[in-house]
Amino acid sequence: MTTKPAKAYAVTERSEAMTVIVFANSGIAARRQGANEHDTDFKCIESCRRAPWADQYQSTGKIPAKAWIDNGYSQTCDYCETVIYGDTTEDEDGNEQEPIFEDIHAYCGSGCKEAREQDIAQRKASGDAFLARIKAERPFLTFINLRCDYPWIYNSAEYTFEGAKVGGGVSEDKDGKLCWHVAAVDEEAYAAFVSRAARP
Repeated sequence: MTTKPAKAYAVTERSEAMTVIVFANSGIAARRQGANEHDTDFKCIESCRRAPWADQYQSTGKIPAKAWIDNGYSQTCDYCETVIYGDTTEDEDGNEQEPIFEDIHAYCGSGCKEAREQDIAQRKASGDAFLARIKAERPFLTFINLRCDYPWIYNSAEYTFEGAKVGGGVSEDKDGKLCWHVAAVDEEAYAAFVSRAARP
């Protein structure tokens, strides 16, 4: 039996009139999936309508920002969160500017795009420095679940080691100090592991 390809539906929730695109084989399934996407109840969905224009994006599930605009929806600037309704926006001085759309990203104009790219570069540099510090300070640990890149605001990571049941973590406070901790259940195992690792 051949499975029918899922079709696109625009599902709008009631409280803030926000819309998501979901891909499903029926309206009822789309409504349920849309409620999950909105993190709300099934009964709180205002509308669920077919969106044929979005069928072409079913394979990736990612809707380009410009496609939303072209089909009558708004987008939010990825940097300043200003709502973009069409092909023009205004800067903070009230001057008209042309929004920029790149794949799923939308920007009020070049200023917001450049500012976001700078933020990403700064976060990456900060995260790389954090990772280098923790590896240099405790090279005998295995670091996992790294949260030290964009969009994370603060740097942190978890770690494990031989004999660990839970492991531990490390974070960087606002002054740049590293704060280490290990799960209580692993304190003895950690002390023994560090002792072995320190032997020549």
